[in-house]
Amino acid sequence: LCAALQALCFVPLIVSALAHEIDLVLLFAVSSLYWGLGMSTGPAWTTWASSLVPKRLRPAFFANRARASQLALVLALVGGGMILQLGKEDGAEFEAYALIFTLALAARGVSASFLYSQREPRTLEIGETSISPAVISKHVRTGGHGRLLLFLLTFQAGVMVASPYFTPYMLAELELSYLQFTLLTATAFGARVLALPFLGRSIRRVGTKKVLWRAGLAISTFPILWLITDHFAWLLFLQVISGVGWAAFELASLLSFFERIPPHGQTSVLTLYNLANATACLLYTSDAADE
Repeated sequence: LCAALQALCFVPLIVSALAHEIDLVLLFAVSSLYWGLGMSTGPAWTTWASSLVPKRLRPAFFANRARASQLALVLALVGGGMILQLGKEDGAEFEAYALIFTLALAARGVSASFLYSQREPRTLEIGETSISPAVISKHVRTGGHGRLLLFLLTFQAGVMVASPYFTPYMLAELELSYLQFTLLTATAFGARVLALPFLGRSIRRVGTKKVLWRAGLAISTFPILWLITDHFAWLLFLQVISGVGWAAFELASLLSFFERIPPHGQTSVLTLYNLANATACLLYTSDAADE
């Protein structure tokens, strides 16, 4: 249901693009609904996926799944940029946006249809549905999953402080062209695609926990390397190692959810985690905007 409603969010964007105008309030409302529905699918999907994929197959399966997803993102990024560029050159920029939104609607619609067609192998226990402050404190004090979620929230908070400045830095301070910016972004995604099969085998060999904290440590130190030089070749190299680091972190995080959080509590606990993560994103983004 959430995925199907998320696809329908593109309809007002398509209509507005063809009309060559959109109300700002409507734009914010549609964007908020789109991302809210997307985050709402996460906890249920994670619980569901853990029952679909056998434990011994998860590292390889989710590495290959993430690889396909990252490849699709690269193709979408490059394809969307080409459509906008061609539309701008032909004086049909709004029509180009309408085409991109239409493709996005179709893709999300296909995704929703596949979700609907997949059966559940067994009845899933939802577990605790009331997450009070006392329950939150218990999760943090006892069990590895509480400390895992606290670590991920703290890490994401640090990322949110820094991430709003990267794009303005590249476009305004370094004065990179849109082509260079696109190449840098695509390079990071491309590195993820190439690294994921190796990372799946690495997790099977050394364990999820080691890969997670090593990736987190590496990501935390990567930005320092931007201070060495702003030569474009160096920035491409940094995007490669950054892409590998983020691929390791995201894959290890997902597998940690399956390994650390009890199945009966996954939906409720991850819902709380998404709420906390989104709240932190809102607060830090507001602070960045004020600055």
